[in-house]
Amino acid sequence: MSEEQHEGAHAAVPPRGRRLRRWALVAAAVAGAAVLALGLWLFQLDRQITETFRGRLWSVPARVHAQPLELYAGRRLDADQLARELDRLGYRRLPRPAGPGTFGRTGATLDVVLRPFRFPEGARPELPLRVHFEDGHVVRLEGPAGDPLDVVRLEPALIGSIFPSHGEDRLIVEPEDVPPLLAEALKVVEDRNFDTHHGFDPKA
Repeated sequence: MSEEQHEGAHAAVPPRGRRLRRWALVAAAVAGAAVLALGLWLFQLDRQITETFRGRLWSVPARVHAQPLELYAGRRLDADQLARELDRLGYRRLPRPAGPGTFGRTGATLDVVLRPFRFPEGARPELPLRVHFEDGHVVRLEGPAGDPLDVVRLEPALIGSIFPSHGEDRLIVEPEDVPPLLAEALKVVEDRNFDTHHGFDPKA
């Protein structure tokens, strides 16, 4: 095609077609800018969320415990009361204790394997313990080899855990310790498509 023919073809485009083409270019530029702005916003939002949780990942909470229960000969306490206290601390009742956090009862005698715990004055390892009761009192404490013990403390109950830097009270648990029903309830309330989307749900 000659230069004259090319100019003639360009001149043959009606004004309405040129306006539509300009509007299409403007619309494409606006759409591109909107997509770019959305991308930058999502990137910033992702960084903000990541930094927020990364800052808390290794935070160790300050734990608040109740006063520990002390056992000693002559203490006014019966086997039922001690069993209830062990239940409250999450100990498992078994015919015979089988490791830390378990206990068994035979009449007025309780056999317990206390969990290890770090008290302010030092750490105590797991401790097999036999507690004898009589007339609503502790009459004797025996250690692993039957040797008498003067005073034994149960590990104190955890009242709460506080993250001072974040002003929160929460407990750290492993994923496998979270009840399945709780996880499903959170997904229903917060993100119904959590299991199917790739980290971001535009419909939500």
